[in-house]
Amino acid sequence: MVKAFKKITDWIAHRLFPGTKRHWVLMSVLIVLAVLAAFLIGDQLRTLPNDTLQTTSGEPAGVLQISGVPAEAFKREDTVKVGVSDSFGILNPLFSFADGECDAVLLIFESLIGLDQSANPVAKLAKSWQYDAQAGRLTYQLHQDHTFSDGRQVQVKDVIFTYRCLLSDSYNGPLRGRFSSILDVQAGENPEEVVFLLNDTPQDPDYSLFTVGILPYDHYDINLNRVFELDDPAISPIGSGAFQVVDFKPDRLILQRRPGYGGAIRQIIFSVIASDEKYRLLLEGGLDIVRNTWDVRMKQRAPELCGYALVPFSSRVESYFLVNPAPETGSIIQLSSQRLALLLTAAGRPLSNLQANSLADLAGHPFMLYFFSGLDPTALSQNKTTAEIVAGRLTAAGLDISLAGLDWPDLAKRAARHDYDLMVLPATVNNRLPDRTIILADPVHPSANAWEMMVRDEVFIICNRLDFVTINPIGQPLTHLRSTWTDRIENIRILDHDNMTREAVQP
Repeated sequence: MVKAFKKITDWIAHRLFPGTKRHWVLMSVLIVLAVLAAFLIGDQLRTLPNDTLQTTSGEPAGVLQISGVPAEAFKREDTVKVGVSDSFGILNPLFSFADGECDAVLLIFESLIGLDQSANPVAKLAKSWQYDAQAGRLTYQLHQDHTFSDGRQVQVKDVIFTYRCLLSDSYNGPLRGRFSSILDVQAGENPEEVVFLLNDTPQDPDYSLFTVGILPYDHYDINLNRVFELDDPAISPIGSGAFQVVDFKPDRLILQRRPGYGGAIRQIIFSVIASDEKYRLLLEGGLDIVRNTWDVRMKQRAPELCGYALVPFSSRVESYFLVNPAPETGSIIQLSSQRLALLLTAAGRPLSNLQANSLADLAGHPFMLYFFSGLDPTALSQNKTTAEIVAGRLTAAGLDISLAGLDWPDLAKRAARHDYDLMVLPATVNNRLPDRTIILADPVHPSANAWEMMVRDEVFIICNRLDFVTINPIGQPLTHLRSTWTDRIENIRILDHDNMTREAVQP
């Protein structure tokens, strides 16, 4: 090897650089080889994670190694196609609950604030806010440049109307009873200010309550004693979000970006897709975004979806553990500190000294834990096992817990009438919870009385032609879905075939 290398350098020195000393030629060759080796090794390390992606004949290997995106997907250009499971019934932030409806509502309507992935409030319609814990006053200042799709500026009147609908006894939507900590909403001292009066003056308010899309009061013009009339699909959805409705059918919804709003996505098509059809359409490039259960079958199929990014998460609520927030006079559980102590114990979370003392006051008293018996023996066994886990934690803390399985009508009636001490309640189709429900979250609300006990594993499947998609696991905290892909939609970049070719060949 050494002799061969010597002959090569002699030839280069004699033929290409006559008169040059051989050791200078040798040094130059070694430097060139070292640089070339460093480049190749660095490039191999950079592209190694994508080596598992499959390639298909007829397409540039570099493109498919980076993306694996079927050619059909690129034909959609600035249109994004979303596959959903449930049919569309209504697009209204006070009444929508299906998966596609909820994502669409986030795009059509704006709320006062949103929550980031760490549950911190972020500005939307509100540009700033202040909370006076002593007075129980939460004040929002609105932006002055947000308009509804009919051209009118968003006003304080719209916020007041929306929240008074939610607080009305005539409201019968899925969020009913979730706003019991709000006493009233009223105009502030300045034209852009709206003030919420809270009844339990927590140290930190539950900001999730202010993530509901705001309705224009003059378009959704109803009497506050008849809020249930808003549950009408015939009322055209008007919001201040970046997208507006151009076509609305039970099996398909088309949204278009409003003039003046930025972003690469011009149009979004939501289509109801049967579960067994989603996988085929993904392989063919017929869908850009899909939410799916992250079960064994999906995990087995995941390697075949090389043109997609898969983002697993756990957020869809399956069942709640409830402590009665409105017990009868003779009930043992009367104090919010007792309810919170029971809730934290069931959730396996630590207690403060005060909470531990409140729990100790309940020791020795019998409590009944109701759960759904299910529709068959298998469901009964599974549901009972789930209830026994919670009962075991409470029993270990010194409480006397008995279990009682009920069929669905009896369980639902007890929940609605607050006729229970403790209950494991399955999430319903519309996620309706008993009145005065306050979900346990961080920071812990002192009046919390419900815990999201079981959460389903799901996965977002995102086509690789879409870049900078933000998945927020708590982007819609008041729904049982909770997670969304719609956060920061204006930042999403759409890659075409040429973009991906250039990215594949660039070092």
